[in-house]
Amino acid sequence: MGRLVSFIKKNILKNRPVEDLDPYEEWLGVFYKEGLDQKKLSNDRVQRKNAGEISISVLSYILSYYYSESIYSITIFSNDRDTYEFVSKAGEMLFKDERFKGRSNTSITFKSNDFLIYEWTRLGYIDEQNINTFVDSYRQTRRMKFTRKMQDNSIGEQDKLIDNAAFLEILKDSTIYLIF
Repeated sequence: MGRLVSFIKKNILKNRPVEDLDPYEEWLGVFYKEGLDQKKLSNDRVQRKNAGEISISVLSYILSYYYSESIYSITIFSNDRDTYEFVSKAGEMLFKDERFKGRSNTSITFKSNDFLIYEWTRLGYIDEQNINTFVDSYRQTRRMKFTRKMQDNSIGEQDKLIDNAAFLEILKDSTIYLIF
């Protein structure tokens, strides 16, 4: 993130206020061509590292801040942890930015594959007899971020590597709320 912010300040903002930026087609083109790490694939396509995640972040926050009166919430369906990290980091940066203080925005939420399996199990779309096969077919060990309501009604947040056996136990626990 630091390298990208530095690139934007040096090559796009150029010590100008945001309001004086070139048309977005121009500066966005510079950012995609020069600001993102890239590699050429065997099919001659150019893959730009985190271009999708950054695009999703930017679009989510444009919608969140500029259309907050007409959009109740924004839900991102992604199993890519980088998407979650980029959106979270962008939120932290906007929260600290004076230009966004006092502005209302719409909540941005996520539904990962783990979240969908958890939700579909709760709604009865996946029954108990098929859950083991379903989880083994569509899930692999990955980091999960979740909260758990504790015995004293406080909320404990966890972010840890969860294998399929542990995930099957989580599916049975009604005190857990998946974040990502």
